[in-house]
Amino acid sequence: MNTTNLSKKLGKPLYVQVGFDGVWETALHLPMFTPLQAEDKAALYAYQGTDVAFEVFFEHPYGEAFVGIRPQIKAYEPLPVEQLVIALTHHPQLDLLVVAKLFSEYLGIEQPLFVGLPAHIEMGLVNLWNSFGQVILWHGKADAYPIEHLASNDANRYLQLQEKPIGIEFAFAHPHHWLAVPVSKQTQDGLHQLDLERLSQIFVAFAEYS
Repeated sequence: MNTTNLSKKLGKPLYVQVGFDGVWETALHLPMFTPLQAEDKAALYAYQGTDVAFEVFFEHPYGEAFVGIRPQIKAYEPLPVEQLVIALTHHPQLDLLVVAKLFSEYLGIEQPLFVGLPAHIEMGLVNLWNSFGQVILWHGKADAYPIEHLASNDANRYLQLQEKPIGIEFAFAHPHHWLAVPVSKQTQDGLHQLDLERLSQIFVAFAEYS
């Protein structure tokens, strides 16, 4: 997949998140160009599991976009994680290519990132991705599901107002990494509503550049 058409809409980087065990609701929130706080460093060094993931949020015309990775690790080592976080939050020209390079360098990943077709495309709520439940829009082997798919099963929840922005995620495999862009509009009362026109435009762009 050529990610240029999607990534060129990324603006300046905003912050980095570090999530443990897939729980983004309590992820570390690390602003750009800010020293790593003692409590955040302590959390990095206290973690005992192997499920750690990183996300970098960028400005986007529709809100905030983000790129992320969940590396396949056998033993968690806090030092390279701390080094990666510092590199991400202090790079003067951070974009998708630089993020991919830093992911590869500090996480020991040899294969190219963000290339080829994604394994699948899904939609979810930012920082509630797992707890709210994502919906698969394309599974990598056939045509995209029709928009009517949103009205089937429990996917119709996404047609309702939500407390968090709605994003569409292009998910790649080996290791699991992703690029997500917003597809919702914020209402006057601060809630978020799925914008089907934006969703369709993103799928059209994906089809043109895949």
